Amino acid sequence: PKTPGLELRLETLQKEIEARPKHHPLADYGDRAREVLLLARMGRIVFSRQKGTVSNAADMTTPTVLITGFEPFDGMSENLSGTMIRHLESTHFVIPHIDLRLAVLPVSYEKADARMLELLAEHRPHTVLAFGIGRSDPLITIERIAINVDDAECCDNCGEARSGTAIEQDGPAAYFSNVPVAEIRTALSDGGIPAAISNHAGAFLCNHLLYRLLHASETDGYPAPHASFTSQEFNGIATLAQDLSAL
Repeated sequence: PKTPGLELRLETLQKEIEARPKHHPLADYGDRAREVLLLARMGRIVFSRQKGTVSNAADMTTPTVLITGFEPFDGMSENLSGTMIRHLESTHFVIPHIDLRLAVLPVSYEKADARMLELLAEHRPHTVLAFGIGRSDPLITIERIAINVDDAECCDNCGEARSGTAIEQDGPAAYFSNVPVAEIRTALSDGGIPAAISNHAGAFLCNHLLYRLLHASETDGYPAPHASFTSQEFNGIATLAQDLSAL
């Protein structure tokens, strides 16, 4: 904030929050609630929209990274993104100094939304890496843009088909990913991992989820950077685990 009076109020409010217990009610702040949410947007405190509670950001000393994949859909026997998550779970994959959380999401517009909101509220991740399966060249693509529309020929796993349906009725037409996509591509390529930037995540669940994540970051006090990746089958799941380490 550029207004000196506002910055002073925010500093005072942040000190008050830091002096209080974790997960105390937002309602305690009355007409200052909007300034509390502004602090959350700035990453200076943590707000749980689901619980309606406020916490000191310093309480989250170890960065939490949430990595998700999807279950199979549209008749496929395996979704490599979900298989990767199960592989990481079964091998107890770790990243040093990171609190790693893993989840396989349902291929359902409504159920994926609900599950992701639960995960955001439960883990308050610093970063979300959302993986999906692609049907293009055998490489990892980093999604640059999420558009505000669901429009896919295939149904989700609950039998729901959407054609030209807005993800958020009052949301912007698109969001740009809030991670350095060019730097991620370069890091992967320098590590010998085929990678490219994608300017269109389609209009099915990969795009839907990325839009939801970016919208939550923009409007609901979730400060996490969100990245979406699609991948085609490599030479086994171990290669994808190696790719993940490079990220």
